Amino acid sequence: MDAGGATEAAAFEAVAVWARAAFALAGESGPRPFLRFQTKQNEFDLVTTADRAVERYLVAAIRERFPSHGILGEESGGLFEDRPWQWVIDPIDGTFNFLTGLPGSACSIALIHDREIRVGALADYASGAVFRARRGGGVVSDAPGWTWDPSVRRGPGRARLFLEFGTEGLDAEMLGALSQLAGIRPIVPRLVGSAAIALLAAALAGGSFIGIGLRLWDVAAGVLFAEEAGLAARWWFGEPPVVHVLVGERSDVDAFAPLVADLARRWEPSARRVLPDGST
Repeated sequence: MDAGGATEAAAFEAVAVWARAAFALAGESGPRPFLRFQTKQNEFDLVTTADRAVERYLVAAIRERFPSHGILGEESGGLFEDRPWQWVIDPIDGTFNFLTGLPGSACSIALIHDREIRVGALADYASGAVFRARRGGGVVSDAPGWTWDPSVRRGPGRARLFLEFGTEGLDAEMLGALSQLAGIRPIVPRLVGSAAIALLAAALAGGSFIGIGLRLWDVAAGVLFAEEAGLAARWWFGEPPVVHVLVGERSDVDAFAPLVADLARRWEPSARRVLPDGST
């Protein structure tokens, strides 16, 4: 096994341990009204003590096991480092769901080599299961009795269209595009509140995913899961770490791509895009 393969193999084993540890650090499932939190950009953009505890653990674990690798984390900030191997981590993708007891949050861990996602792991805080993928190796999980059947993605779940915005508010541009998307093919829109969980759902049971104004840590692991399930992915890049992503069956990606490209081109991190309270 070459050095790169050995690194990937070691990373694939390590993320199983790290993702499982995230559950203990984040605490028990269910509503967490007493968990301390702070707001970031607005009253719904939250960071909790669990976010910080999980990220501190992941950063320390990565630095101990892979000291030459770069790290890009949501809470610790920083830019994508110019290193061959780069970890991208989100301790809790879907913090608002996590804090309020809604299913739809995950710890997301991905390893990128020369700008290609090679290893990914998601710790699903709702189910208590860890999902892992290595490029070319499919998807595995430690959920009891779980099996993976990529053909399921062509079933009824293919009608789902998961939308994720780079804000907790309602994005006027994205909502306005829904009718245009529905005109391309029949869709069943879904807003999960976690790009990682939405991408995992598309990978396991079908659907398309459109993420506008997201951050690389929101989607890195999830896109790998989707690609390993046979879905296609198309990226548009903003100012790092901003990304726009379209995932789905290749024919759907080709059909949706012109509209998504236009949304990505016109995206800006401005409050003017977000519907004010009370808007319909």
